[in-house]
Amino acid sequence: MGRPITNLPRDDNKRGFKWKSPQARARSAAAGAANLAAYRASVNEKPVLTHGVQSFLSTGNAPSQIAETLAAFESGLLSDLGNEPTTAQRALVESTRTALGVCLLASAYLSQGSLDKFKRNRWIMSTLATYLNTLRLNLTTLGLERRTKSAMTLDAVLDDIAQKRGNNA
Repeated sequence: MGRPITNLPRDDNKRGFKWKSPQARARSAAAGAANLAAYRASVNEKPVLTHGVQSFLSTGNAPSQIAETLAAFESGLLSDLGNEPTTAQRALVESTRTALGVCLLASAYLSQGSLDKFKRNRWIMSTLATYLNTLRLNLTTLGLERRTKSAMTLDAVLDDIAQKRGNNA
């Protein structure tokens, strides 16, 4: 399980530490290995996750509320693209779904606390920015860019009102 006890990376002599005996050093290393093995077994070989982004990226599993949002988003995108989206469009939809999942998880994590712990949240914030940009670019590539509404002039509004009143009478 790892390196042999005799080839530890630290140099005990430089640190001024002396073992009572080689057996004491071996016992200490064995106890440390046993403690580490017990800890890993207690967490099921997985580190503690606070925001879920890394877990989502590796497994694709999201909390139920976010998974429902992602499923609705994906089906909405596919319906916006028409009956038979191409393979490339399907790949972009899947990538967009993943990007939105990361954004939703990161946003939910950041909304739980304040940003005064910025150093701790730096990784998640840079990841959020990266995936927001990916989401934007994917949607633009799919042809779902923002479309401005046509602005009506005052004359057009008055004509529209007059037409509606004329139809109701």
